Amino acid sequence: MIGRFRSGRFAALAAALCVFCAQVSRAQEETRETSIEIVEGVEELVNVHSRWRRDCSFREFPPIELVESPSLGEVSIRETPRQIFDRDSGCYGVHIMGMGIFYRPRPGAHGEDRFAYRVRFGGRLRLVRVTASVERGGGF
Repeated sequence: MIGRFRSGRFAALAAALCVFCAQVSRAQEETRETSIEIVEGVEELVNVHSRWRRDCSFREFPPIELVESPSLGEVSIRETPRQIFDRDSGCYGVHIMGMGIFYRPRPGAHGEDRFAYRVRFGGRLRLVRVTASVERGGGF
């Protein structure tokens, strides 16, 4: 009986359902782009993500995954303090913990670098594409 589900109409239905689910998942993912200017060898905080409760207390760290690595440096994801800047939340100015996305270009690196990460907020996905303009130690 198991063999019948692996072929024929059921397999075609399962394949069509998988394609539909993948399209729905992609539709729920929003994409944001950001750019930074940075000096070689210097670590920069690119962004901080966290979730908080209605009473403005810390709720949880959203899952974050690096989906495209930079070629001129390294990305690290770690806990860091943050301030809430969402004026509509009623929590504006409150300090909580978040997951920070840090980027450090290698010493001697210069030019344009790119990386991307994905963050999940409950059922929503956000793909963040980062473009970094890396300058030599003398600055911009």
